[in-house]
Amino acid sequence: MSSPAPPARLPTSSRPEGLEGPEACKGPEDFGHTPFLTAFSVGTLESILTQVTPCVQRQWDVIGPTKPVQALVGENVKFSCFLSPETNAEGMEVRFFKNQFSDVVHIYMNGKDQKHMQMPAYRGRTELMKDFITKGHVSLTLEMVTSLDAGVYGCWFSSQTYYQEAVWELQVSGQLIISENS
Repeated sequence: MSSPAPPARLPTSSRPEGLEGPEACKGPEDFGHTPFLTAFSVGTLESILTQVTPCVQRQWDVIGPTKPVQALVGENVKFSCFLSPETNAEGMEVRFFKNQFSDVVHIYMNGKDQKHMQMPAYRGRTELMKDFITKGHVSLTLEMVTSLDAGVYGCWFSSQTYYQEAVWELQVSGQLIISENS
């Protein structure tokens, strides 16, 4: 089963843009009516509004690094993301991407890693730790960081009815120097 196609720019929530709090998911009864509306037309209005104003109640938030992650060239780096409130993510798609959604760093879908979907630059360099996926916690290790790895990363969780992402920056500097004395 494939996951829903994301929009060109992923929202941080599935609510209509600009709406927050309880007012974000109003039903037709919240819009009021005039005395000219009959019971039939109120039902029709409710049906129409339900179809033209899609609204998905927030199910969980994706929490990722809140500050830029820093690494030296040659080091391994770990990105951790989790769902709040705690939610089983075993049946979800979990995607780590760089710069844009289609640039796949690592993807977990249908209960397993989908390494064939990774960008070539990341093949053999990532490992998704799923020990706590039933609690909504995952960590991605990126091995042997290069200067080309610097950029904006995201982790995206998608269930059958809801999706959300968290984004952060990876800053890469210098060269890892290994001396014979260490």
